[in-house]
Amino acid sequence: MNQSEIRYALIEIISIIVEKDFVTLYNNDYLKRLNVDELQSEIIEYGGGLTLPPSKAFDDFDIYQINDNEINFDFNLWIDGEKSDLTLSCFLKKIDGILRYGVENIHIL
Repeated sequence: MNQSEIRYALIEIISIIVEKDFVTLYNNDYLKRLNVDELQSEIIEYGGGLTLPPSKAFDDFDIYQINDNEINFDFNLWIDGEKSDLTLSCFLKKIDGILRYGVENIHIL
């Protein structure tokens, strides 16, 4: 899995979150560790409006390599046009050449 694949997946996931389409986020989630209510509750409690970060922000996240086909990453969500401490923790796995994600948590880091 290369950096551009990870970046593309991240942009897709963040776009779904910013649109507050938590049903799609859940339906596309490979792991389904969190239900729809759990996915949105931390965001609602945090307050403010989710916004898409600038393009360069998608190059600024922490990757934890598990193996060639699996990673975990943390990405700070943007609220009201600013980087926040509300963090998406996610798992990416390449299965049969397709990148799948699993949201592990949305929490304050």
